[in-house]
Amino acid sequence: MRRHTNPSDRRSRQIVRTGAGDALYADFEASFAFARAAIANLTAEEQDQLATLLRKALA
Repeated sequence: MRRHTNPSDRRSRQIVRTGAGDALYADFEASFAFARAAIANLTAEEQDQLATLLRKALA
């Protein structure tokens, strides 16, 4: 990440993601592809049931 002067307010700074940050974010998102594909096979009701069970297991 890099810090830059905010172009709309020169008094503040904004943090901008670098190319390396973009690549890391893309890898992070891609790591969820399997889970997204698996959940897509479930009905809305089954997805709700799964979410309920996961919340219970993680509590």
